[in-house]
Amino acid sequence: MNLLRLSHILMAAVAAFVAVALPSATHADAAAPTPALLAHWSLDERAGTTVLDTVEGRIGTLQGSPLLGTQTARSDDGGAGITLQGSSAVALSGAPALPAAVTLEAWVNPRASGWGTRHILSRGNSTSGLHLGLDASDRLVLQVGTAGWAPATVGPAVPTGTWHHVVATVAGLNTALYLDGRRVASGTLPSPPAATSRTLYVGRYSGSTNFYWRGGVDEVSLHDGALDAGQVAARFAAVADVTPPAVRIGAAPAPQSARADAALAFTATKSGSTFTCQLDAHSPQACAGSAYYPGVTEGDHTVSIRATDRYGIADAGPLTVRWRVDLTAPDTLLLAARPAPGKPATASFVSETAAGFECQVQGGPWAACTSPLVAPAGATVAVRARDGAGNPDPTPAVASLAPLSGAVPYGSVSASFVLAGQRSGALRCRLDSGGWAPCPEALTFTGLAYGPHVLAVHDPGLPGVAGASIAWTAPVPAPSLIGARFPLLVTFSSRRAQQRAKPARVPRLLYRANTDGAADVTVRRGRRIVARWTTAFHRGSNTMAFPIGPLRRLGTGRHVLTVVPRNSTGVGAVLTRRFDVVRLRGR
Repeated sequence: MNLLRLSHILMAAVAAFVAVALPSATHADAAAPTPALLAHWSLDERAGTTVLDTVEGRIGTLQGSPLLGTQTARSDDGGAGITLQGSSAVALSGAPALPAAVTLEAWVNPRASGWGTRHILSRGNSTSGLHLGLDASDRLVLQVGTAGWAPATVGPAVPTGTWHHVVATVAGLNTALYLDGRRVASGTLPSPPAATSRTLYVGRYSGSTNFYWRGGVDEVSLHDGALDAGQVAARFAAVADVTPPAVRIGAAPAPQSARADAALAFTATKSGSTFTCQLDAHSPQACAGSAYYPGVTEGDHTVSIRATDRYGIADAGPLTVRWRVDLTAPDTLLLAARPAPGKPATASFVSETAAGFECQVQGGPWAACTSPLVAPAGATVAVRARDGAGNPDPTPAVASLAPLSGAVPYGSVSASFVLAGQRSGALRCRLDSGGWAPCPEALTFTGLAYGPHVLAVHDPGLPGVAGASIAWTAPVPAPSLIGARFPLLVTFSSRRAQQRAKPARVPRLLYRANTDGAADVTVRRGRRIVARWTTAFHRGSNTMAFPIGPLRRLGTGRHVLTVVPRNSTGVGAVLTRRFDVVRLRGR
């Protein structure tokens, strides 16, 4: 019956460790200056069937099959701890008798709840001694046998899966419980604890083979007297490092990835830390220093990694890894200008934002390239984009840059281009400052003005991309006058009629010019210049009237009209026309 009562009231587990760097001295050294230390079992043994008290060499015996050499509670990883699995314990048969004022101390790492009452330290039975452990609700409990069963001192629940410092003190009729360096409960006994000669156990009830501990145990100590709050806090700080851990990434997906899976590797700044990983909006999952996610969909993804140290202290905030999965190959749009014979060709190309390019000229090796590309006339150029994730365009844009033949060459008042790659009905073209319009089937433009020009091609399917464009200049050529017509005979009825000639009846030179400019005109009779003037002309058809003054003074006979055209580029070919002046009556 007493055992049943015990199972309903016992014990509470340890709260999350918050840790400070451990000094180089051992836990026994840290405890040594305290005169009240009666015994200290470090539980650092890694093999054998016994454990040793570091104060007076008292021997404890392992029962069942405890796991030795498991994780220690110490932040410096010095020594080890033991793990009890619910059917094993440590019998400290050589432990000293418990004084009237006493402190029980241990570090524990309880397993998940649901195991009922579990004893950390127990000496006596239901009517004698002291019993420290967790109850069925994981609460820290101190039960004191006072000839009759005394009320328990009950503290808060102790988190499972992490290390916690638990301390119980009895001083006269006063009891206290400490969790992780802080007092969490106190009580008053109806009478002093009843003495007992039973064995002190770590990990089970002393009154019977029952109520076994499940989890880790380390650094068990007994003190002759009740430690105060400051002393308990100091002993907690000597073991625990309360600095929050931080996550360090060792491996992660590239910011842009062409893989449908993702692998991450990471560590923490504090050894003994555990991790949780959360992919996107999924639930966090435990991850032991690495995480692998197969079948990751295309798009943006995040993994948030949180570290928790052995004391339950979490990092200040999760470390988040972000990347984009891009499984779609890019498309390439190529715009090339057909060159004049013997001139190099120019190609412009675009793809999605952040794409790089590789070019192949005339079947040569693929090589990294940038737009615009200059290639020899007649060469075949292939261009493929490679997006930020590394996906290559499986269908490169290919253009044959055959020079123009039998047409006005590129760079003049006409221009011809080739489109390749991602061409669809949605493509839009714009010449110079004109509006965007569907691209014509034949990208040939005639009748262009001399000077700078730009042809741009835009694909609405590539948002944020400016489009491919080629800029060129149609240079102003030297003037050329062609198709000139001037009368072979300039006749007057008489000298008097010549002197009275009207401007409307003067002879005219008709010609065509390829550009705007001006001309110096001279009229000679033999070697003598009889008239000289300057005239302006424009591109296209022109008419030049013979000035009325010089016309009225012309003598009869053979004359030569000479036109020397010029513009900003230079002087063009001279135009010459011969004509005769005849008077029908008299001189």
